Amino acid sequence: DIQAARAALAFERGNYSEATFRAEEALRIQAAHQLPTERQRTLLLLGEIWERREEWSQAARFYNQVIGLSTAESDPVWGAYAGLARLHARAHRPAEAEAAYRQAFALMDRSLAQLQEPEHQLPFIAKMARFYGNYVDFLIAQGRTIEALHVADESRARLLRERLRGTGFVPDRTIDYPRLARNSNALLLFYAIAPERSFLWAITADGISLIPLPGEKKMSALVAAHQRLILNSRDPLDEATP
Repeated sequence: DIQAARAALAFERGNYSEATFRAEEALRIQAAHQLPTERQRTLLLLGEIWERREEWSQAARFYNQVIGLSTAESDPVWGAYAGLARLHARAHRPAEAEAAYRQAFALMDRSLAQLQEPEHQLPFIAKMARFYGNYVDFLIAQGRTIEALHVADESRARLLRERLRGTGFVPDRTIDYPRLARNSNALLLFYAIAPERSFLWAITADGISLIPLPGEKKMSALVAAHQRLILNSRDPLDEATP
């Protein structure tokens, strides 16, 4: 457990060589003491490490090992399917990516139901958010922009419901967004902010447009600059600013 924790910490810090060494040490200890659940989680971590190191075949090997291990926990398994989905998408294999995403979705609710304590639920919810973000990216790359909007909307509602401890409504994927805009007599804006790139869906009674936006860091800098102008009693519309 100590080696696995050190591996996870090194991974978060971006020290992938140390993370690999620590995780392999943890695997040896877990195998010697017959700890299949812990071993499954460490194999998932190794898959993520090799994916970050851009060693795709190594990453796939570890993700498949996670799926092949039979334990009571579904959390590592859906994480492994999500990893395989990312690898398939990167390799331009959309059918295989879609199948892996579907497998991950099927296991996600079961994993969440197994978590009883809030301190365990919050990290899981963060992983869910990253997973949905990856899936939205995949759908947009396939030209499925309206389906991506449905997924982004659903994911935000699900995450909010979990934070509210099970209360709240999660929309299904049959919502007619242009009709909502027509009934509201309004332009509806839905933002999805992500580290690498972000998106804005602009919804009117006539249809839905997708506008690509910068990643989270650049977006934050633009927002901060905009707010500084306002706090300094200046009109942003009069400034030479995007």
